[in-house]
Amino acid sequence: MDIGERSNLIGIIATTEMMTFVHSLPASAWTELNSRPKELEPNAGTRNLPSIFREIADNGDVSTKTFTNTTKLTELYTPMVQMVNNHYPDDELVVKQAVIVSIEPNKGVEPQAGPAMVHTNPHRVYWVLEGDYADMNYVIKDQKIDIGQGDVVEVNNEMVHSVTYTGSKPQYTLIIDFGT
Repeated sequence: MDIGERSNLIGIIATTEMMTFVHSLPASAWTELNSRPKELEPNAGTRNLPSIFREIADNGDVSTKTFTNTTKLTELYTPMVQMVNNHYPDDELVVKQAVIVSIEPNKGVEPQAGPAMVHTNPHRVYWVLEGDYADMNYVIKDQKIDIGQGDVVEVNNEMVHSVTYTGSKPQYTLIIDFGT
């Protein structure tokens, strides 16, 4: 994506199978990523269902963690991965980090700019899974981005962005960081 763009709609994928699985999980699945890295503090209004998570140690070493539901989640988001790779056929992108984020009604994400990625050729892609999208304001660099259920959208999280959500039910988005 051109670094000057705010977002880019890549395509649309049905979310029923993913959300049936997500809704079947026990509450404990949302607590597996129990220590929130400092860079996630502006996201205090969210819950995270991790699949793959990269951690950077104080000495700069990078490690990748997997979780209880990684295998099933990976299976369910494979169509999104294929769509992104078809969109960028020359890049040979791989999943570096994947997490489903849930925003509860009347919560949000404070304004922030994404941290430097720990991989080359970064692409952050959202698969919008479920929520009241008329009641969601996703803003990148002072401009609202219109998104709806099933949208697969690359976003420029290096620009200041925020989310305000006033829907009546939780909102769910799969966020994947791709790299080469």
